[in-house]
Amino acid sequence: MRELLTAAAVRSIRYLEGLNERGVAPDPAVFARLAELAIPLPTDPSPADETMALLDSYSAATMAMAGPRFFGCMLHTIMQAVISAYEGSTPICWSKLYLSG
Repeated sequence: MRELLTAAAVRSIRYLEGLNERGVAPDPAVFARLAELAIPLPTDPSPADETMALLDSYSAATMAMAGPRFFGCMLHTIMQAVISAYEGSTPICWSKLYLSG
């Protein structure tokens, strides 16, 4: 289990550290490959490391929403509003925009 969690952490760190170098929009070639995933789910379990590697091979088909060139304050605000409704806290984006100064 430790090896699997370490591998997931390494992939996550690599993904986040690479956000500054990639565009916000998904890579069109990898995005087109998403159709490959439109298959029935296997009936038997698959090895977790293989499943993680498969999903990671499509990571360039995601939006770089945590990167510096993504202006997603509204998306962020909506997500924070949902979280704050659950936790009873002030959304981060709202606090930066409306409560500062």
